[in-house]
Amino acid sequence: MTSRVIQKFQVHLKAELENLTNLLPQGRDHRYSIKFRCSKCSDFSELIPFSGEVRTANLVMKCKFCKVESTANIELPTQRPYTAEDSGKFAPWVVIEARGIEPMEYAIQDLCTAEGVDSGTVFSDIDLSSGDWAEYDEKAGNSVSILDIETKITKA
Repeated sequence: MTSRVIQKFQVHLKAELENLTNLLPQGRDHRYSIKFRCSKCSDFSELIPFSGEVRTANLVMKCKFCKVESTANIELPTQRPYTAEDSGKFAPWVVIEARGIEPMEYAIQDLCTAEGVDSGTVFSDIDLSSGDWAEYDEKAGNSVSILDIETKITKA
């Protein structure tokens, strides 16, 4: 495989949602944190935060080992909410288009939003960087939480 080959990768999310639905990254400038492997030399990057803003390439990086330049794009139109029906199982989250690198690990390290299942209350500024999150939905009178977050990446 050469650095000029474009490949698409699907990020899948799995979490236990309690009384929540429609979990999404917050805002169009959400920062996606991904660890990549160079397609040429197989060297790994650190976890790199980059924005999904619309532009030619969301991320341009040069491999520290072989110096090959690579790019990655978050395909924002593919971003789908993680719903109450998805809870407890892997579901598609977003597609990454990459050239010269392969995403190996995805971490939610920026803010997200979700809605209360019973109330429609919008919860914003959900910080999942430490893993779990819990709050109380006053309108519905019940607890809400996001627990046991996992991600996996497959070829799309």
